[in-house]
Amino acid sequence: MQNLKWLHVHAKRNYYTRAVNDAKNNPKNMWNTINKLTNKKSKTTAITKLNISNENVTEDPNEMSHTFNTYFNTIGENLANELNQVLLKRLNPMLLLVIQLFKSVQNVSEVDLFH
Repeated sequence: MQNLKWLHVHAKRNYYTRAVNDAKNNPKNMWNTINKLTNKKSKTTAITKLNISNENVTEDPNEMSHTFNTYFNTIGENLANELNQVLLKRLNPMLLLVIQLFKSVQNVSEVDLFH
């Protein structure tokens, strides 16, 4: 009985490992695999209105699309700015200088480096 349980656990682990490895280079397939392995059912929710600001709610699909696009296009920059503010408050100014230097470094090819 103990051997049978061990074989079951081992087979299950191998199945999961193989399924995840087969999907690892494709994010969509990876999420489909994870959802399948965890018995998660796909839920699609239609967005019919969007609260753009405290007083502005829209039902216009184009305006909702534009709002989402603006948000996701600026989130990286906004997070970087917030991180810089945290760094300014908490880190040694010399370390900030080093960080700024790393940010300003341009990609250099081997040809540029040795010529």
